[in-house]
Amino acid sequence: MSLIKSKIYSLGLKTAIYISVIGGVILSSTRVLAASFVPGSIDTNTTLSLTVRQNPFLGGILPPLVFPGDDWAATFFITETQGNILGYDTLSIDVVLRHLTDPHQGEDGGGGQIRLNFFLDSTNARGFQKTVSDSDFAFHPPGRSHVDRARGVLTANITTTPILNTSDISSWTLELDASHNVPEPLTMLGAATALGYGALLKRKYSENKKS
Repeated sequence: MSLIKSKIYSLGLKTAIYISVIGGVILSSTRVLAASFVPGSIDTNTTLSLTVRQNPFLGGILPPLVFPGDDWAATFFITETQGNILGYDTLSIDVVLRHLTDPHQGEDGGGGQIRLNFFLDSTNARGFQKTVSDSDFAFHPPGRSHVDRARGVLTANITTTPILNTSDISSWTLELDASHNVPEPLTMLGAATALGYGALLKRKYSENKKS
């Protein structure tokens, strides 16, 4: 059995194909799509900012795309589905993100797991683009006042064929930002005061109701 690795350039699309061959018969092939990180990512102990781009949209399940940062780690699970000649394309991206470092005194073991989910199709696009967003957070031990937050915006470029009433995703970009937050003392004091005032009003209301 021999393993042949070849790169095929067809119709201007760069595709890497791994083919297992026995006696000249192709057993299986896996296409590796070209989603990649845009240069200029920011990875610090309190913030993360990165962009993933796929151009062109080819269709298929991409291998997990991993961002191995020093302070943050993110894995992108991407599925592209090309519709038939009379259909539309769909794009699904699931992101698993975690803060690795402890930027503030007393923190231990990194943050919790953050999950973002994006789904987009090529129908009903306005201005030849379509956008979806998602956000999530996770507490960063030891206290629940230490929070890691993340938000992403997925934008797809859409091409349409009005005569056939079809639409296609031509390319897409996912912008992801995350931050590690600890409330300021005044903010925490204000929240505690509001909670105390709310409890006082509730007790006063209960006394009035009894009387």
